[in-house]
Amino acid sequence: MEIQNLTIPTDHLNAKDLLKEWAWLFEPRLEIVMITKLGDAFLIEPQSGEIFFLDTLDGELESIADSIENFRQLLNDKDFVIDYFSLELLAPVIHLTMPENTVYSFKEPPVLGGELSSHNLELFDVQVHFDDMGKLWGEIDSIDLDEVKNQNNA
Repeated sequence: MEIQNLTIPTDHLNAKDLLKEWAWLFEPRLEIVMITKLGDAFLIEPQSGEIFFLDTLDGELESIADSIENFRQLLNDKDFVIDYFSLELLAPVIHLTMPENTVYSFKEPPVLGGELSSHNLELFDVQVHFDDMGKLWGEIDSIDLDEVKNQNNA
């Protein structure tokens, strides 16, 4: 399967706008390399060329390659593609036509109890998806677990 069948067009997207709700996780210097159909992003740090993976499902940013050349090598690794492009989850809907500027996202995110299944996916505007997931994970990140534990023990 071709990588372009697993991603959405990004040439019209502005990284600062798209990633603004993720400022709690990383500085807005990263630029978009590609966005998967499931709304995750591969990002590049322009100065170093380091490639990052923004996992919007888990609210995490992971360094995956130290250069675009190494990233291209990863894209030739079948296991990497299956994992990072969530092929098992995407498989039931991959043949469907997607309107412009949309990604598949969870109607109810798994972190909030939603099922990790293609039955829980629907199309969302790409900006809405990145905004909503960034806000959700930002709120979760700001929870003081010690305070919650103390309240439960009171």
